[in-house]
Amino acid sequence: MSSMKDSMEVRNTKWALVSISTLLLMTVSSSVHAQRFVDPNKGDIIHTKRGIMDGNNVRTIFFNHGEVAHYPDQPSGEWPKGTGHTYVDGICVIVQAETRDSSGQIIHPLETNYREFNRRDPITGGAWGWEPLPGYADATQNQPAMSNKPETWPRAWPDRSADWSGLWNGYFGRGIQNADLETYFRMDDAADKQYAYRPIQTDSSRGGLGLQVAVRGFQWSQVLASDVIFWYYEITNIAQQDYTKTVFAQYVDWGIGGNQDSSDDRGLFDRQLDIAYAFDGDGVGQPGNWAPTGYAGYAFLESPGIATNGADDDDDGFGDELRDNDAGVKITGVQSIIAYMQGHYNVPNFLSFYNYERLDDVPAIQQGYWWTGDENLNWRGFSDLNNNELWDEGETLNDDVGGDGLGPFDEAYPGPDADGSQGDGKPDQGEPGYGILDKDESDQIGLTGFKIFPVHFYELHNDEQNWNVLTTPIDTTGFQQLNDVNLGMYFSAGARPQGAFPGNLFPLQQQATERFSMALLFGNDRDDLVRRK
Repeated sequence: MSSMKDSMEVRNTKWALVSISTLLLMTVSSSVHAQRFVDPNKGDIIHTKRGIMDGNNVRTIFFNHGEVAHYPDQPSGEWPKGTGHTYVDGICVIVQAETRDSSGQIIHPLETNYREFNRRDPITGGAWGWEPLPGYADATQNQPAMSNKPETWPRAWPDRSADWSGLWNGYFGRGIQNADLETYFRMDDAADKQYAYRPIQTDSSRGGLGLQVAVRGFQWSQVLASDVIFWYYEITNIAQQDYTKTVFAQYVDWGIGGNQDSSDDRGLFDRQLDIAYAFDGDGVGQPGNWAPTGYAGYAFLESPGIATNGADDDDDGFGDELRDNDAGVKITGVQSIIAYMQGHYNVPNFLSFYNYERLDDVPAIQQGYWWTGDENLNWRGFSDLNNNELWDEGETLNDDVGGDGLGPFDEAYPGPDADGSQGDGKPDQGEPGYGILDKDESDQIGLTGFKIFPVHFYELHNDEQNWNVLTTPIDTTGFQQLNDVNLGMYFSAGARPQGAFPGNLFPLQQQATERFSMALLFGNDRDDLVRRK
């Protein structure tokens, strides 16, 4: 019995560390990780719910329309939890695209939802932007669905089959609560009626750009991530048109040292680490003159990817990788795998990106066979102890747990997958280390835009001004720093060097889903923050 427990703990620890370091991502459907689900409902302000993320040393308010922290309410970016020491006045997620209104004029609707300087309906006062969809939390209470509070879950999940009812809609699989705290909700931009533009011509009640977003927040108490909140956004274009120019962004209004001490913040940006951070000018927070104040940062984790331009956009040694591909072709034998890699990969870049010293360290080479659809060669099949090429009871499954993501040691394990994917010797969507659950199998464009400025210098209601800012590529020749102001920052992905692809901005096609994720993290000083990143 103890060996079974030890095996389960090893596997759970492995999953936790992998998720902490890569923020594994997934799509949703009636099965676990099949084609993405599009909810037919529309977002509405009446479904707004407010929650608290407090699963580790960080505690903050958030809303199911995408806003995190909410000046002057508390806790807003409190760290360490319980001290009353706060660092954030507000964060919001942004998607902006170029299209034409009914008169043919070029417009750039900026979709977001934030407590101030947001585009708003002059009659209702509601945001022209994100609003929550119904059905993703229990309607009789006022919190978004939280993994540790079954009373906040809906009776049935709109994006799941009936066998998920009564179980957590887990990122890692049905009923799996790998993070110490996870929240899940959906929102869209249907409420944005400012422009004479409708993304679905047959539905005049749907405004905005026709974007639907699945949002997850994660916290782990494990020491490597105990001062971090991860935020993940899966953005689907449900409009009846492609957008040839799109930008994905986030806005942060820092409040280092408390909301009574926001005027002396300082901020810097580190392009190499893809992290921006802020600290207090005099190191003293208010109220109460508490000291020393720490550092807060926002780290860029995942951007949309391009699988069609023939380039290695993320410089990991192979280009145009996909998250929704099949297993590919099986290659057997170490020398055959190495020969294939040498012919199709930039091997030095691959080793450097994944921190391998040599090819012998690569998991697929260690196990002696590889399916080419596992583009970064990290998926591990079952341990074939008797060498009969079949999974037998008692043999460790490793990553080959099947499409439901559940193995025999998981609490909600229902038995082997009905489709035969458990122990079938090849990677299947829904298994760890492969496809939709492996962000490194996406050819990410990276952080392409960043701006640091005094709050209110740019305001979210000015779409054209923000379009110009968010689509301007990062100036890598300068050093961005700002001292002793009420500090704001923009992070964006979408702007690319001229010639990278048509239009010089990221395209978002009909029914396509792109992913964007960030981590809010805290540390005692810059070195501490960088270590956490």
